[in-house]
Amino acid sequence: MKKPKHNGAAPATAPHCCPNPACCYHSREAAAAVCREGERWYILFGRFWTESRGFIQRFRCKDCGRTCSTQTFSIDYWTRLTVSYRALLAELTSGSGLRRIAARWGTTLRVVRNRTRRLARNCLAVMICAALHCKERNLQENLVFDGFESFTRSQYHPNNFTIIAGSDSQAIYGVTYTALRRKGAMTGAQKRRNAHIKLLWRPPRSIEASVRGLFSDFVITALGGAHRRGTLELHSDEHRSYPRALGSIPALARAIDDGLLEHHRTSSRAARTRANALFALNYIDRLLRARCAEHARETIYWPKEVNSAMERFAIFAV
Repeated sequence: MKKPKHNGAAPATAPHCCPNPACCYHSREAAAAVCREGERWYILFGRFWTESRGFIQRFRCKDCGRTCSTQTFSIDYWTRLTVSYRALLAELTSGSGLRRIAARWGTTLRVVRNRTRRLARNCLAVMICAALHCKERNLQENLVFDGFESFTRSQYHPNNFTIIAGSDSQAIYGVTYTALRRKGAMTGAQKRRNAHIKLLWRPPRSIEASVRGLFSDFVITALGGAHRRGTLELHSDEHRSYPRALGSIPALARAIDDGLLEHHRTSSRAARTRANALFALNYIDRLLRARCAEHARETIYWPKEVNSAMERFAIFAV
């Protein structure tokens, strides 16, 4: 393909900050302040041609000399094929599997998996920003938490997603993953295979340990607003691990004794209507079964590894 000549037009939008963490312009606020004064924190540093996106403008920082381009902070950094992330998001949240998306788009599974991972990284960043927002401002709603069970790789490796959500907004504030041992009715052959797996591998963590880690990261921060707003209510089902996990965290135990935190338990057999205190999570579980192909009942799709399962859960949460 013949490379066209550029016409000297104005460069594309520059990066918001310098990519060098040691540079004073690595802060977006500092870089924006310079731009508001009519100056630039960078100088134009030439262009280069790509067959996939044409001319790419390069920039050089005035302070540290680090170079970057319009692709440096792009979600499509170091890719050759442009994919619509809005279309990918719609596919992933409508029950489509990765292979089905690849076949429909006429591309490879590797491309769809790569773009899903890139989209998930940005969704994780959004979740981190939401957590920081909760830390800076008072939490204006009570919380519900419960486990969502599925499996990874095979039904001999079930898992549990412990989810914290807002009782009113149904916003997902946090999630943790726990590997479980297979339970329930099994045939003789399945019992023998399950016993063999137990000899070779056991889950490294329990639900109690996962809940303890999840609440240590989030709810202690949420309690900062409880002193000004009143009592914070935590709603869960009657799982035996939950009271032990909450009681093992000193800050939460003190909050319960002081009346700043109340843990209410609802039977999982109660009618799952709007009057149920766990309605927010019951509804989230329903959406997970309906919109995520890997969690549908009797599905032909399932996650092959834990990282991929958590990445797609982040996409769903956002």
